[in-house]
Amino acid sequence: MAKMRILLADSSSFCLDVEKWFLKESPVIIFTAEDGARAINLIRQVRPDLVYLEYALPVMDGVSCCRAIKADPDLAAIPVVMVAATDGAAVEECRDAGCDAVIVKPLNRREFLEVGRSFLGRINRREVRVPCRSSVVCRMEGNIFYGTIEDVSSNGMFVGATCAAREGDIIEMKFLLPGEASEVVTATARVAWVNGGRRRRNRNLPVGFGVVFQGLDTTAAERIQEFIEHTLIRQHPPDEW
Repeated sequence: MAKMRILLADSSSFCLDVEKWFLKESPVIIFTAEDGARAINLIRQVRPDLVYLEYALPVMDGVSCCRAIKADPDLAAIPVVMVAATDGAAVEECRDAGCDAVIVKPLNRREFLEVGRSFLGRINRREVRVPCRSSVVCRMEGNIFYGTIEDVSSNGMFVGATCAAREGDIIEMKFLLPGEASEVVTATARVAWVNGGRRRRNRNLPVGFGVVFQGLDTTAAERIQEFIEHTLIRQHPPDEW
């Protein structure tokens, strides 16, 4: 089966690296452009199956580029996902340009892939977890205990701890993620599974439990996503992709 072709157009090389990482497990061929003129030329040359197009591209802005795509009978059927830095007037401009979807920065892996899957079903949407060695303070039913974060995803984490947590328990958590930012992340989570006793479900993990975050606020979600993205980029530099 031939690989699908995706064009990523963004003025930030870092954002392009992040988007390429998002698509790393998907069976696609990726083309990139850092300005609108290059993007429209590539679109005409390679006829991608999907385009992610930044709003604020130099040379030829994303809105003008989108309009040019949708005005060309040979290109109009190509799905265009516009990427805007704000959710205000820029989003309305993107929609008025005829794009097929809009997402807002900072980029969120889940949203990026879910929108892509609505046009290309073969885009991979598996949840990515990264190792994270950090302490976490937990409160459950009025009791405070400490644990260690073993891994983290945008949806949850695994906590190494010897407390008697049960599936369905609600836990309040506070923790710091490694990196330059030192803000304490506060989250509420539900225990999804327990790894304990003689028959641990995953012997590669210590005694503890996996949790799913419940209604993360925007700041906490962005901090966790930023940590995941920076960790993966450090583990797999762009020249390895």
